[in-house]
Amino acid sequence: MQIVGGVAQAYFDLRQFDMQLEIAQRTLQAWEESVRIGQARLRQGVINRLDVDQFEAERENAAARIAELTRQMVQKENELSILLGRNPSRVSRGRSLTEQMMPPVVPAGLPSELLQRRPDVVQAEQGLAAATARIGMAKADRFPKLSITGILGVASPHLSRLVANETEFGVVGPSLVGPLLNAQILGFQQEAVEAQARQAVAQYEQTILVAFREVEDALVGVSTAREQADAQERQVNALRSALHLANLRYKGGLANYLDVLIAQRSLFDAELSLAATRRLHLVSIVQLYKALGGGWSSDEAGRERPGSSVTPGGRG
Repeated sequence: MQIVGGVAQAYFDLRQFDMQLEIAQRTLQAWEESVRIGQARLRQGVINRLDVDQFEAERENAAARIAELTRQMVQKENELSILLGRNPSRVSRGRSLTEQMMPPVVPAGLPSELLQRRPDVVQAEQGLAAATARIGMAKADRFPKLSITGILGVASPHLSRLVANETEFGVVGPSLVGPLLNAQILGFQQEAVEAQARQAVAQYEQTILVAFREVEDALVGVSTAREQADAQERQVNALRSALHLANLRYKGGLANYLDVLIAQRSLFDAELSLAATRRLHLVSIVQLYKALGGGWSSDEAGRERPGSSVTPGGRG
């Protein structure tokens, strides 16, 4: 499950870089067009050199981002190749971030028993069970071991001599004398085992708390990332409209270079941020899958027992 989650997250990271690279390349082309128009208007004496310098600076900024994103993309491909157990190489692409199949909204009533599938919870449970079993073994070691019945089902001779004559105490042998004489040492051993059991209980409780915290964090991440992506998508649409109008006004001589520059820069940053948020949304779903110990099914929804804490939407 950890490996599957790591591969999925690395793949979404890679697709984010792919999407941002496409945005940077498209923006670079737009700035090259702005530089071309600016230089033509400079030759006509309509604008001054400052306008063209600003456009060229933004063009080089986009070119630098392309180089950075290309580096990050190749490094992420190498990381993903290692996770898949093969030599670093190009990774085949599937659907883009915007084409990924999104799971439905997390259903209400997911049972907290889902967390029992988590490897850390299973390990803590086994540790607690082993520590508890050792308490019983330590107590058993303190009790004398001898037969209390003979072959015919009557009292054992050892037991009869012990009850009838206290001076015969040592005759029964080490099976009785050893545990009694070493009672203090065995008592210390039992106390140590009980301390280990208390430690195992504390570790189990801590593991459960961490599991619920991770589920809470993932649920909040899924819901807020979705809301953030929706808002940023509306922002991008508005900025595209603003850039289109700014370009029309600039080409028509009704606006200066600053309007176009601000609109294009704002759109570039907003599109990059939207790609990052879309990746965050997908990664949050992966983290929820891992936190729940392997996701959930529609059949498991609505079966939550009273007192369970796994609720969608986070901190309600």
